[in-house]
Amino acid sequence: MSRYQVRRRGTNRTFVDRRGPGSRLQGIVIIVLLVILVIGLIYAGPALKQKNDEEELVRGRMLAECEGAVTRVQRLSRTAGSNSSQTLGEIRSYIYTLDVLNQTHFSLTGKQLLDTNHFSTIYSLIETYWSQLLSGSDTGAMQTTLTNALSELYLQVQKLN
Repeated sequence: MSRYQVRRRGTNRTFVDRRGPGSRLQGIVIIVLLVILVIGLIYAGPALKQKNDEEELVRGRMLAECEGAVTRVQRLSRTAGSNSSQTLGEIRSYIYTLDVLNQTHFSLTGKQLLDTNHFSTIYSLIETYWSQLLSGSDTGAMQTTLTNALSELYLQVQKLN
């Protein structure tokens, strides 16, 4: 059955749409909504790409900082060397940068990339190492513990990428 109905008036034939006069308005509304959707997708596409690029940049920077910390902890000497305090300060700097990147990402997205307990554990290990370094104690065991903690953190950062 056709949606059009033929009415004969004399010799002229007229076709009347059975859907009624409101159907034309519905078609216009659907077309307008589709145009708005396409325009929204045109503007949302670059924004989503930028967000992904920003997250990739943060994760890449976190990986670089973590690699720097792991490299520095391997340079520490087992005894209280002359450059150990400087190297320990560099390690603390790398960890602090990781912590700040993690907090910044949380502030922007509401999602933490790394658990903050890792950072507090590493900070306390660095302080203990520092006190042993100042007292002239053997720092070999503490260096191993610090290396293990940083390796664990490095694995967590690698999982992000």
